[in-house]
Amino acid sequence: MHAETTFSLVFAGRLVAGRNAANVEKAFGSRFGEAAAQSVFGSTPRTLKRGLTRENALKFQQVLEQIGMVVQLPYHGVGPF
Repeated sequence: MHAETTFSLVFAGRLVAGRNAANVEKAFGSRFGEAAAQSVFGSTPRTLKRGLTRENALKFQQVLEQIGMVVQLPYHGVGPF
């Protein structure tokens, strides 16, 4: 085992400027499932993923920003992997 920095992926309800909430929720549901969309958009802030490497966190962030979601990547220090 080696240690890697870990990040979380958090959605606090903010959308990319000019995006419509209904369309963003629909796009998220199309990609990740309707149940997931209802859960994520039902209450915020919402931690979507934990224990991500920086590289994976940035990949998820890019995908979600393309959908129209603004997400935060809180840093949690070094964790065992």
